[in-house]
Amino acid sequence: MKLEKGESQQKKLFVGLFLGEVEMVNPTKEQLSKYLGYELKEDAKDIEYVGEDKDGNTRVNLSFWVKDKMSSNKFNVRFSITDKKMKSEKSGKSQYVNQLGMSSWADEKKNLQQWFTMGKDKDKNPTIDLQVRQAMQGEADLYDFMRCWISKVNWFSATADVLVDTKKLFRGNVDEIRNILTATGDDNLTGPVVLGATVYIKDGDDGKKMYQNVTTKAFLPGSKMSAVRLAVTNDSWDSDKALKRFKDTLLDPEYGVKDAFKLTLLEEFNENDHQQATDSVLKHSDSEMDY
Repeated sequence: MKLEKGESQQKKLFVGLFLGEVEMVNPTKEQLSKYLGYELKEDAKDIEYVGEDKDGNTRVNLSFWVKDKMSSNKFNVRFSITDKKMKSEKSGKSQYVNQLGMSSWADEKKNLQQWFTMGKDKDKNPTIDLQVRQAMQGEADLYDFMRCWISKVNWFSATADVLVDTKKLFRGNVDEIRNILTATGDDNLTGPVVLGATVYIKDGDDGKKMYQNVTTKAFLPGSKMSAVRLAVTNDSWDSDKALKRFKDTLLDPEYGVKDAFKLTLLEEFNENDHQQATDSVLKHSDSEMDY
């Protein structure tokens, strides 16, 4: 089934920054209907998270459902990972990921920088070889999110390992991620994430449709939310390197958010505030919402 404005229980659309708590990942149709509070139709099909791209490569969708800690509105953060190595057509370089969830580009693995390939020991000396491999398409975005979500991990320790088993992942097995989500007590290393709500607008023969979305262009750990509120109020994004990088990534004219979006705290979407929504079809920056 496909959720459009007016069909979901959350009829209002929102834009802006919010603090989201992850509550579910890749739910079944029954779990999702209970979570969102709608009645499941008898002929409702199971949610398919594994499929193929246009070239026949296996593609898995990861669907994280999060709740805004202020309003309790529920949002979907979606990642698509394709069984194909990530390579830039422009530069010819390949993207690599390491066990700490960082990514970097190089023409060959041997030419990656030491900061990326070597971990630090207890004396902070870069003496430990990190696990490094070529990234699958979309995989680095997932780790950017997970590094902010699993915020209680010491990401300066070479013992941390966030890389998922892609063989299992492409079979639809997300147990590794679910185990992170459902850990209890001291084993729960997760925290809320600063996210950006956007609205995807699509014009077609049957009229304009608008979809609630959450960008995967940039994230911040929840500990940064108070600084985000201050930056929004005082327009002081450049006072903190992490905040500046976050803002610059979201607003980059070439690679940033292409949906309707405002660099403000979460607010109800007003179509009149977004000229693109009235005059043109927006180029969508993430995958369309299909369930």
